[in-house]
Amino acid sequence: MYAVNAKAPWKTLKDFVEAARKNPESIRMGWLGGSSGTDFTLLRFLDVAGIDAKKVRKVPFTGSGPSMTALAGGHIDLSGGLASAAFALLASGDVRLLAITGDQRFRTLPDVPSSKEAGFHVSFTGWNGITAPKGLPKEVLNRIDQAVKKIMQDPEYAKDLEAVGHLPMYEPPDKMWP
Repeated sequence: MYAVNAKAPWKTLKDFVEAARKNPESIRMGWLGGSSGTDFTLLRFLDVAGIDAKKVRKVPFTGSGPSMTALAGGHIDLSGGLASAAFALLASGDVRLLAITGDQRFRTLPDVPSSKEAGFHVSFTGWNGITAPKGLPKEVLNRIDQAVKKIMQDPEYAKDLEAVGHLPMYEPPDKMWP
């Protein structure tokens, strides 16, 4: 997602892009060190939007949480990351999401456009998984897989995940680790 302070003048991603193209040196962007999915997504966004990434001021943070806190306090102009990093600050009214990366809107954020809709398409999906030691017996792997599948298909669990900015999704082991 791409987030700005709620008091920022930019109401849409297009508004932000127009301002950043004109004066990239004025933009302070949360930066997690250059090798995170958040950083790659932000750099790709700047490229797609035609914003000079070399001129945008990258303010270092140790994670999306501290970056979002600084955004809410008005210390930076743009922060990115998984939508879950912004949910508490969205509820408090301290930040505004300009777009969610990807092709479609997020069900629990129906008023926030996708980056594709906003005209600056970048697709990035963060995911979590469960790993096990190499050589795990197939019957144990299958048992774990069935338990995870059952959990991920539980409507109440899905609702809880969506409430904090995650999309529930199940992938079988052979698709994750062919």
